[in-house]
Amino acid sequence: MIVDNEGNKIFLKDNNIYLKLAIENFNRLLGKLNKNTCSLHVYRNYDKHLHILTNSFGFNYALLHAATKFNKIILETNKNEKFDIPVNYILSKGTFLFFKNKGFEKQIFCTLTELENFKIIN
Repeated sequence: MIVDNEGNKIFLKDNNIYLKLAIENFNRLLGKLNKNTCSLHVYRNYDKHLHILTNSFGFNYALLHAATKFNKIILETNKNEKFDIPVNYILSKGTFLFFKNKGFEKQIFCTLTELENFKIIN
């Protein structure tokens, strides 16, 4: 479990990783850990998760920065796309936007153009 100064928590339960913000009374699912493949599986819906102005998806920065049990993100979308993205790529090439940029809500964004390099062809 990771806890910040404001009482926000990132925790693992039944191989699911959750974010619990101190100001909310529910948990947000960040992804499912696969220990065998050292990966975190995440799902993104274009209508809900795509940052339209930058054409990018965000990832929880605190989780990626502290990651020890996974080294890649398996991203699946509602458009039946699948990406295999190294965590170090997101951390080194991703960008921060000017909203929700502190604590555990801070996200690092990668554009769809950047992610295209990691697309898995079925």
